[in-house]
Amino acid sequence: MRHCLDALPPHWRSAVEMKYLMNKDSGKIQEALGLSETNYWQQLHRAKLKLRACIQGRLNERTH
Repeated sequence: MRHCLDALPPHWRSAVEMKYLMNKDSGKIQEALGLSETNYWQQLHRAKLKLRACIQGRLNERTH
């Protein structure tokens, strides 16, 4: 998981870590990162897609 988090662009990684690992409020994350609400949710969505693909790829590597 850490490998996949580290592979994210820095802003995406910060948003994901604050939201899901630190349980910070979305408004506070937006303020800390200087993001609009729309941009924040877009970044989280894209980060989750990239994380899923990375994790699945690493799992597939282990089964082959």
